[in-house]
Amino acid sequence: MLIEVVCDGAARGQGQQKTGEAACGIVVYKNKKEIAKYARGLGKRTNNEAEYEAVITGLLICSMAQLNDPIIYSDSAVVVNQVNGKWQCKNDNLFTLLKSIRIIQEQFRFRIQHVPRAFVHEADKLANIFLNELQKDKIANSIK
Repeated sequence: MLIEVVCDGAARGQGQQKTGEAACGIVVYKNKKEIAKYARGLGKRTNNEAEYEAVITGLLICSMAQLNDPIIYSDSAVVVNQVNGKWQCKNDNLFTLLKSIRIIQEQFRFRIQHVPRAFVHEADKLANIFLNELQKDKIANSIK
């Protein structure tokens, strides 16, 4: 059984170190057929934090659904290379997220692979739809 998980995080901050409203999108495939889609808000995060949250969410979905040995696809070189041990993690916030993945990794086997941005377009779309709806809701609430 082939389980593939496409993950993407999005943050509306300006620049890599700036926080903004963030969300993540996840699409899960079993034997090349889509079986689940999910998006969730993350509050204020950097883009790298949102990318980590997307991978963690994808792993938790697979773990809870007993979808074993998934291949996780992410367009974040930072996340993929840090999880795979190729790059050091020197940012405290990212280190905490990496530690969460390490804990999952102790009990749940997976592989993570870097892919081009175009490959994660469905997950990216989910995250951005969530952020667009959130922005509309905030505007509507401010008018009331």
